[in-house]
Amino acid sequence: MVTRSLHVPRTRMVLPGRATFSAATYLNLGAAYFSQERYGEAIAALEAGQKLAPDLPVFTALLGNTYALMGRRKDALAQLEKLHRMARSSYVSPFQFAVVHAALGEHQQALEYLERAYDERAMIMPIVNVVPTFAPLRGHPQFEALLRQMNFPR
Repeated sequence: MVTRSLHVPRTRMVLPGRATFSAATYLNLGAAYFSQERYGEAIAALEAGQKLAPDLPVFTALLGNTYALMGRRKDALAQLEKLHRMARSSYVSPFQFAVVHAALGEHQQALEYLERAYDERAMIMPIVNVVPTFAPLRGHPQFEALLRQMNFPR
């Protein structure tokens, strides 16, 4: 099993010699930096990936999340607005909105979007209990009820 701490050096070894590489590489690198709280590096990787795949909501949500955690509220809100614009013309999982709202401290909105994601059976919902951005929601009755609905062991 490769841990996030190993993921960054291995990914960086791949990047320098390549003229082109996929947005997925940037997504993985950004997520690894994010998990290490290396937010500046996470943003650089996510922005590079977003340039390659501007229509993927995951980049927008993770950028909004990271900006919010860095205290860059205006930038986070801009990413949230971008998600809303994307949702007018294509599907955006409510989970993506929940991530940004939770990082902004807007817990009630985050919970509402998580409930929508559950109702839609969003594929990403099984990780809801381990996403660090949702840590402040743990213990909230609405979040705990959602976890019970999902049959998470307690």
